[in-house]
Amino acid sequence: MTTSYLSGLEATTAIARLSVRRVLRGKAIWFAVALGLLPTLLAIAQRVNDADLTQAWNASLTSYTAILAIVAPILVAASLSDEIDDRTSAYLWSRALPRWSVVTGKLLGLAPIAAAVVAVGLTATWLIQGQGSVGLLARGLAGFTAGALGACAISAMVATLFPRFAVPIAVSWLLLLDGAIGAIDAGVHVIAVSFGARAIADGDGGLAAPLSLVTLTAIALAVAIWRVDRIE
Repeated sequence: MTTSYLSGLEATTAIARLSVRRVLRGKAIWFAVALGLLPTLLAIAQRVNDADLTQAWNASLTSYTAILAIVAPILVAASLSDEIDDRTSAYLWSRALPRWSVVTGKLLGLAPIAAAVVAVGLTATWLIQGQGSVGLLARGLAGFTAGALGACAISAMVATLFPRFAVPIAVSWLLLLDGAIGAIDAGVHVIAVSFGARAIADGDGGLAAPLSLVTLTAIALAVAIWRVDRIE
């Protein structure tokens, strides 16, 4: 009897499909969607009170920066930490697949969902506010789609380093630490996902914002893959 080994690409896509099915059948997705739609309530109030468009849109972007810091961990960190927890890791690592594909599969399947949750809410908010240009929305979607990938990569990294407490640590990292650094008006803010996402959404920062997100995502992914390969 021979063992059938999956290639890295095959394993990645298989894990991605499985992760999507599990998330869509669970409760976390409903919490994420509800969270993503919360700013629409603020948008309704702003529309009723004829709030200044620029201020209203900036408030929405600030809200979604915080929401992304919660949505990414509850989708990615929770799912990946379940896989590498002591209760399941022995089974997982006995399978005929590259270990790194567990990380890449989770990101391939769940990062688009995190991005979609924010994108749907942001689009709904833009429609309710009713005065912004399409370019304004396009920049916002671009920023938070890129930011979602970075936030999910950091969530995956945290899950491999601290699987037992992955979600609270990842939320604290992204919401408190990353958010605080990103808000600093100094060069150090380039090491924050929140800075990259918001700068792209605002149309500011030139190449600094996308390069920052690419670098942070690559580092977080590399650490997650390195760590998952050493879990016993």
